[in-house]
Amino acid sequence: FVFFFFFFCFCFCFLFIYISIISFCFRICLEYEDIPEVNQCQTQLHELYNDDISGCVPEFTAYRILYNVYISAKYRHGANAMHGILTDACMRGVVSDPAVAHALEVRESVESDDYHAFFRLQRDAPNMSSTMMGLLIDRMRHNGMRNICKSFRPTVSISIISNLLGFQFQTENQKKVKTVLDAMTEETEETEETKETKETKEIK
Repeated sequence: FVFFFFFFCFCFCFLFIYISIISFCFRICLEYEDIPEVNQCQTQLHELYNDDISGCVPEFTAYRILYNVYISAKYRHGANAMHGILTDACMRGVVSDPAVAHALEVRESVESDDYHAFFRLQRDAPNMSSTMMGLLIDRMRHNGMRNICKSFRPTVSISIISNLLGFQFQTENQKKVKTVLDAMTEETEETEETKETKETKEIK
């Protein structure tokens, strides 16, 4: 009996350490935007959590949602996976957790191209959700810039744009922000011109 007790304790400690190591690796990979490793780590954690092993389930459920949002935005698929994630979150009773609720709001802001809500949510993101959201920043800024160009023509101040698009606007980096925004504006205008030319040809 004593042998089995110590064996059980050893296994429990080993699993706890194993989960801690994978969680640590996940955070490091996310910090360096190593997306394949991030996916592998969260898959391993999900399998361990399915075996009723305790851990940071709400936090990593939020990361799974945000990862799926990123994949869906980049490759235009992932709806089936999101359904499974949400079903799993409901079964675990973590849907009302602040981190999970935040991730669901991020999902809604990305799907509706609400760049204002997206950057507000990034400022208030729990844990490392802000880092995960960083994978979506370029997309949201470009879409936001397109909407701003349509809504605020002929002109809008750089301070307003930088605030709307989530730049940490300060005087010393104003030049850098302006360079980025100019490049985005040119790309947006080229896209709109191409679209207008295409529509004109279709009408003719």
